[in-house]
Amino acid sequence: MDSWREDVMLQLERATDAAHAFSIIAKIVANLGFEYCAFGMRIPIPLSRMPVYMHNNYPMQWQLNYREQSLLRLDPTVDRGMRSTLPFLWPALSAHGGAFWEQAWSYGLRHGWVQSARDPSGAMGMFSFARSHTAIDRLELDAKESRLEWLSQISHATMARLLLPHTLPEVHHQLNAREREVLLWSAEGKTSVEIATILNLAESTVNYHVANAVKKLRASNKMHAVAKAAILGLLFSDVAVVNPLVERDAPSREPAPGHARAACLVTEDDRS
Repeated sequence: MDSWREDVMLQLERATDAAHAFSIIAKIVANLGFEYCAFGMRIPIPLSRMPVYMHNNYPMQWQLNYREQSLLRLDPTVDRGMRSTLPFLWPALSAHGGAFWEQAWSYGLRHGWVQSARDPSGAMGMFSFARSHTAIDRLELDAKESRLEWLSQISHATMARLLLPHTLPEVHHQLNAREREVLLWSAEGKTSVEIATILNLAESTVNYHVANAVKKLRASNKMHAVAKAAILGLLFSDVAVVNPLVERDAPSREPAPGHARAACLVTEDDRS
């Protein structure tokens, strides 16, 4: 690892909250030639109204317009970033950008580089590095893109580390092996009686583990807990090794010591 990456990691490790981390990232981005930095993160629950956390240092009037006009729903970078984690550039000024880009360009947001990332919890984050001057050409990309991609990924991990404990606490209340099993079989449509037979447990024991999972996941009932666990990637701790003589689709077991599943959104909803 080169000294630049080591220095960035040390700075981000010292961040005390998301706002502090963002200020560090914005300074690093400025040193790479971008005067603006924007970060957005969407968490996957509740499904009916997925919250979005946003932080940027764009011109204040653009920020106000973005909120008042609900531009999050019209932002083409968000649409593309949600569909692919490959980096991409904003359209050239000579292109027909439509009303969204015409307005962005008028506030000095003229050239940008974007990359999104998805973590195990299903949270989707996106960084945009932008400036008002000088198009980003192939020569600059060849020189900087590896650093931009790495910075985007490590910054996403940092923001998730600082945001998720407060905004998505469900992923930090890890399900144990038995709780995962009963939820996994519930997801397969099995009743408590059927699960008890499959796992050779008393029905009351199955219901006990279901109740614990419901509590940990802050769910209202078993169906809600199953949906949350599936969306957040909590049903599996590792790759299942299946014995076809016992059960074709048996659920995974508790991971070996030292191989616990890593789990890894947020407040502001601009989609309503």
